[in-house]
Amino acid sequence: EFWETSAPPTDKAYDRLNRALAGVRRKRVARGEAFTRGGVDVDVLSPPACPADGSPVDNELSIVLRLKQGAMSFLLPADIGRAAEAEILSAGLDVRSQVLKSPHHGSDSSSSEAFLESVRPEVVVISVGRGNVYNLPHPEVMERYRKSGARVFRTDLDGAVEIRTDGRALRFRTAAGPAADGPSERLSGNK
Repeated sequence: EFWETSAPPTDKAYDRLNRALAGVRRKRVARGEAFTRGGVDVDVLSPPACPADGSPVDNELSIVLRLKQGAMSFLLPADIGRAAEAEILSAGLDVRSQVLKSPHHGSDSSSSEAFLESVRPEVVVISVGRGNVYNLPHPEVMERYRKSGARVFRTDLDGAVEIRTDGRALRFRTAAGPAADGPSERLSGNK
């Protein structure tokens, strides 16, 4: 299943994507959509509404999901920046989550103090390439994560990061860590 908010302006890359998705179920999503699959509650927090087809691609309109199983929540904010973070908070949406996928790869355009104070993550995962030309994650963002008390995993340093939950606690492992092939470490989930 492929989710999107709208069809961007047609170009060769989107045409290739459309061909690759032939036969795949497609779905347009926006705030307010909520459902449960496999015991996991899925809430779409952003964008507020689907933009018109042909609208320019805008990171602030990225799909933001909150996944919840039992007492554990994961916030997946894609590439949103401070404007979308502020809009989500002003809408009074529940963003509290034990796990936060770092918005916009740890760019200084995201992860505002207000957003982090509302999310209160125990774990932050930053998806970022080693030696990337953008020098991400940004040092100021890393400092905000440090101040929040969250444990930070970076794919450039830790490799693939796997986080599992039974709804009561988190278990994680990384590809690069010494315990990658051993038992997972457990977090309490009580913060």
